[in-house]
Amino acid sequence: MPLNVLWVDDEYDTPQLEDLVERLEENEIILTCVKSATGAQQVLQERGREFDVILRDLNILADEEGQREHNANGIPLDRFLERLTYHIPQVFLTGQGEREQDDRVMIYNLVGENPVYYKYRGEDVLNLHAHLYEAAERGLMFKLKKRFPGIHEMCTWGFYSEELLNPYKSFLESGTVGQEQMAYYRRLQERLCICLDKSRLLPSNLYTGIKDGAQVVRFLKGEEVTTSTGKKVKIKKEFVVSHHITNAMNYSYYMASLSLHEPEDSYGGLELQRAGVQFINQSYALMMLWEDTSKYFIYWMSKVAKEEYYIHTGEEVLEQIEIYNVSAGSNPNGFARDVRNNTYFIKSRFMTEGIGVGVSLKVTFTKAPQNANTEFAVTEIVEILER
Repeated sequence: MPLNVLWVDDEYDTPQLEDLVERLEENEIILTCVKSATGAQQVLQERGREFDVILRDLNILADEEGQREHNANGIPLDRFLERLTYHIPQVFLTGQGEREQDDRVMIYNLVGENPVYYKYRGEDVLNLHAHLYEAAERGLMFKLKKRFPGIHEMCTWGFYSEELLNPYKSFLESGTVGQEQMAYYRRLQERLCICLDKSRLLPSNLYTGIKDGAQVVRFLKGEEVTTSTGKKVKIKKEFVVSHHITNAMNYSYYMASLSLHEPEDSYGGLELQRAGVQFINQSYALMMLWEDTSKYFIYWMSKVAKEEYYIHTGEEVLEQIEIYNVSAGSNPNGFARDVRNNTYFIKSRFMTEGIGVGVSLKVTFTKAPQNANTEFAVTEIVEILER
């Protein structure tokens, strides 16, 4: 698996290190290179979760314009890394001497338990790619990327925090998950709703808090729902979330909630207890279910990101349509489609001279009555685009 490495070293582009760079890239090491502590912080601020390892020199520049290397310049970077909500393993690569005892003590004081390798020691350079992979394996995010790529990608986007990954961390470290981790699956769903809302991928005022989670799922599965401001909205049929996923979300929320309370007959918990159903098995199931759910929403978000994928069913909305049929008679009605093949009814009073088959219009519309042969009804022609 490719390894994303942030390399902090003002010598990364010098002729002396050309062979090292080439060897790393041959071994699927994807390098992002900066020359200073400030440069590293800027990159980490923008996309820190993408990196599996940080490779850094002991003596670095304070900023990109700096002239003097010093190990003290790394202190602000260390403090920045300590404040992150996730951990990135570090490997040090230095051209500093290694023979003197004083050097070894000084280096240990600077890097602690992080591994140190030497730029001009043949064995270290030859095997640096392997050392980087070893370091990555100590980090949660790389192991997560290998085993749960959907969860990992949602983390890199900032949708899930490392705190919510407790079940996955437990599984990756010990091969087990427990009933006490069921609460995290409910929180993953809540966090997904929050991030969809903040990313403006949900209608305004649809999700205002935890209590609206069930309504979001109903909206995603294609039901008409009402926002907190009273507007009725409905997702267009071609963007409806797979029923396998919405059913899984409902199941996840219900089972996670059930596991957190004493069994009651009204919720079916006692029946499960009498049958010997163990929530630890459900915890395994939900862990895998949320990996698939995350993968699906990565796909779905890319699908709807630049689309007007829902409609306000209680009020008029602007759309471009093309007439494909006109009824016979002295007062003909028109029938049109939009680019997504949704159908529209045009009353005869709008069918003025020159408006016929093949004409494109910009219109406002509303939802058609239930007994209509089309999905929508035109309420006004705003502009005739083509005759």
